[in-house]
Amino acid sequence: MKVGSYRVRVEGGHLAFVGAIAAFCVWYWLDARAASTNVQNLLLIQPAAFLALALCVAIAAGTVKADRPDASAEPPGAAPSARDGRGLVVAGLLVLYVAVLLYIGFEVATFAFLAGSMYALGERRPVFLVVFSGAFAGAMSYAFKFMLSVPVPTLLF
Repeated sequence: MKVGSYRVRVEGGHLAFVGAIAAFCVWYWLDARAASTNVQNLLLIQPAAFLALALCVAIAAGTVKADRPDASAEPPGAAPSARDGRGLVVAGLLVLYVAVLLYIGFEVATFAFLAGSMYALGERRPVFLVVFSGAFAGAMSYAFKFMLSVPVPTLLF
């Protein structure tokens, strides 16, 4: 399809898949709200549904491609290869995170998982690794401790 001097393409398969995920998120959120509007019931479901829907909108916007006819044919930047193993490293860190969560505490495990994942994905600034991971782990531990009715295993807080 052409719009002005742009050639617009829509990746229909990806858009349909993202639409199906968005529809499931809306259904799950509405079903949870129908069961109970109690804060403890919706504490995780509602923010996760909103985040998932926001990501669906962002991904859906990315399925629409507009090309200028006068665009120079520059080679794209070096995209990370599926063979570089970073995804497997992060998946392994996630398994390790879940396995040690009860033994070393939520905040320490979260800190280690975030710092390790960011390092595996290319972040090399030690101050950022420590400060961001520590602030996020501390904030989540503090929030969960006061918002959840079940105890969260922690080591420091």
